[in-house]
Amino acid sequence: MAQYINLEYLNSSSKDAGFTKKMIELFLETMPSVMENINKTVVNIDLIGLGKSAHQAKSSVLIVGLENLSAMFREMELEAKAGNKEKDYQHLYGECKIIFDAAILELHEVLKNM
Repeated sequence: MAQYINLEYLNSSSKDAGFTKKMIELFLETMPSVMENINKTVVNIDLIGLGKSAHQAKSSVLIVGLENLSAMFREMELEAKAGNKEKDYQHLYGECKIIFDAAILELHEVLKNM
């Protein structure tokens, strides 16, 4: 049983297992680079870039039901867009990365069983 992902929305969007598989594969192909972009913006204290990258990520993770992670990206996005330089973005990114990495493992397991 998955601890982080929830494929209910994705499965309800289409009864075609091929569609679900393709969407998971697309997520696995694209999201690591989004996460890397977020990390770069955090390290470089690029609040404009962070706001944009977190905005992209918050929607993308919802496709696989990562609601908590989406909420964390929303917080990151709003704080960055507000220009809050006092926020501990590195800590928040670290928490996001832990959930993201666990979700990636769960998604690989789902694909293996499809």
